[in-house]
Amino acid sequence: MLKSTVFKQSKVASFRFKLGLVFFSFSAEALIAGFYIAVTRSITPILLIASGYRLEDILLVNGFAGLFSLVIGLALYKYGSRKISKLKLLIVHVLERTMWFTIPFMVGNKVLLTLVYGLAVASTLPTSIYMQSTILSSFNNMEYRRIVSVRTALASFSSILGHVFVVLTLATLSGQGKYLGLYETAFGIGILSSIIIALTPKSAFK
Repeated sequence: MLKSTVFKQSKVASFRFKLGLVFFSFSAEALIAGFYIAVTRSITPILLIASGYRLEDILLVNGFAGLFSLVIGLALYKYGSRKISKLKLLIVHVLERTMWFTIPFMVGNKVLLTLVYGLAVASTLPTSIYMQSTILSSFNNMEYRRIVSVRTALASFSSILGHVFVVLTLATLSGQGKYLGLYETAFGIGILSSIIIALTPKSAFK
């Protein structure tokens, strides 16, 4: 009887430890990702204007991205699987960051830029959906509300830091190289959040 009680207590302690680790992982992911998102999303239109893109060019690029995102969203709704594996989330997580990082290398070709930007914007959909599905399946109602609140607060905080970083970089540096530097920094930090996903216990993915 004593052994059985000790065994049950050990299992409960192990479960709580893993749950706490998952909570920490998803919280850290939001903190780091918030910075990457703020930098890449805010700097892209500025880069396009600085590279000579006209208003109609930017509207066309954004229009294609919106349409492509709609197609991806419909495809995910119709053919998407409810079961989200760790590998699936990690792939879309890294792919999204890679797509945003390639944008400054495509500004010389409007067709390629439109395509890559569309892919970058559309890739945020599966990343967001898979992440939310994973979090929802990992916690009960109370813990889910708690992790969502923590992630929102941390992402907002790091987003402010990201915007401040962009403003300071643009104000203090000159030349086109500063834009690439911003993308490189955002990519490096964004990949850190992907590494956190890679290190998250498999028990979080059901």
